[in-house]
Amino acid sequence: MKEEVLSCIMTRRSVREFQDRSIPPEMINDVLEAARWAPSGHNNQPWSVIIVRSKKKIDVLAELSGCRDTVRGANVLLVVFLDGELSYERTKDVQSCGAFCYTALLATHAIGLGGVWVGRILSNSDKVSETLKAPPSWELMAVLCIGWPVHEDREKERRPLDDFCHLETSGQSWNL
Repeated sequence: MKEEVLSCIMTRRSVREFQDRSIPPEMINDVLEAARWAPSGHNNQPWSVIIVRSKKKIDVLAELSGCRDTVRGANVLLVVFLDGELSYERTKDVQSCGAFCYTALLATHAIGLGGVWVGRILSNSDKVSETLKAPPSWELMAVLCIGWPVHEDREKERRPLDDFCHLETSGQSWNL
């Protein structure tokens, strides 16, 4: 089990090109079921999600995104909002929405789909909310593009632990 979880974390990649193939609703439900278990302070679960499957709406959101081809190619968009009516401490709740997004992306990868977190769309958050008729108390956090990946996973380099982990007492790099 440990190896499976660590492998899922370490092999997940941002997928920006998708096959033109529909996703069964139960697979999206599996992703959302996993994501709802993301951590949140006081278990307030401050997120709300609009699931976009309509190609017409996906095309509209693609024009607002700053990465048209990626969004347009997705089979499903998960548009994640911070629900202001559930929020009690904004910074913590924004972090909780981030945990929700990452958990959704891990689940997406675990079931054989691909996904990418689109952040550039935040500069058009008012237009996104208007397009999707989101309540005024919802603040756009991210759009997750989900689909069947075109390419196999590619190796990505990561910074070594010594670059960003430091011992608290000495300021020296963490060395295992």
